[in-house]
Amino acid sequence: MSEKILYISEGSLSLGVSATGAQIKSLKDGSGKEYIWCGDPAVWPKTCPIMFPICGGLKEDAFYYEGKRYSLEKHGFTLTREFEVEKHTDNSLVLLLKSNDEIKAMYPFDFEFRVCFTVKDGAVEVAFSTTNIGTGDMYYTTGAHEGYSCPEGIEAYDVVFDKEEDLYRTVLNGNLIEHKTEKVETDGRALHMKYSHMDNDCLMFYSPISRGVRLLNRNTGKGVRVEFEDFSHLVLWTKKGAPYLCIEPWNGVPDRVDSDMDITHKESMFKLEAGKTQTFVHRIIPIV
Repeated sequence: MSEKILYISEGSLSLGVSATGAQIKSLKDGSGKEYIWCGDPAVWPKTCPIMFPICGGLKEDAFYYEGKRYSLEKHGFTLTREFEVEKHTDNSLVLLLKSNDEIKAMYPFDFEFRVCFTVKDGAVEVAFSTTNIGTGDMYYTTGAHEGYSCPEGIEAYDVVFDKEEDLYRTVLNGNLIEHKTEKVETDGRALHMKYSHMDNDCLMFYSPISRGVRLLNRNTGKGVRVEFEDFSHLVLWTKKGAPYLCIEPWNGVPDRVDSDMDITHKESMFKLEAGKTQTFVHRIIPIV
């Protein structure tokens, strides 16, 4: 079955989104320049996966809730799920995923999870909106994992933070995180990207001061800006030698190596009361 791509646009900016996983597949400006990684299956087949109801990995790929063990893969279950098209206008799109029996076998909460895309004023706004439609508290988090095209390779690019930062990466142990950090050197506000930054899988910054970064080609000064006011953590990731960089605003983190695996104790999780809705927004702005 062919993938269903839905398009929205305003002015010179056009966005294409797959109903499968609510993944962004294309972001183009008036010149036809593509900002999103193509999803080449020989390198990395994804483009912009969404993380829900966890970010990163769990110890033993599982958690406990009320004494029962549930298996849940890294980053959750949205990637292969078909979202319902709840709203589609010229410049906006709302995709909806609801809990069902299959999902509840791995995540025992009743929810509605909406991803709302809007193209406006030269930017893309992406809102993750979660509603607890159950009768008790719900534990979850969410994050973005958007891959941006770097055709010259990431070492031709800088990630420029809005503010001066003392950057410390959180050290990973497989899919889990240690209770230690390592200093990452910057040049002022600019982080000169290197493939060696991925030696420990990724750069995970637990609490950056900046609320936005720019991914800029060092020669042309062009690229993309990502604003993440509503998100606590920031991850930068790619595969060694690959021509893309993922800029990932997260509101959750992987399990610690010594996690007790109880989801109600999990670090950076939200507890959402019955009947409540919580929304987190980030923005993507092409720099032309």
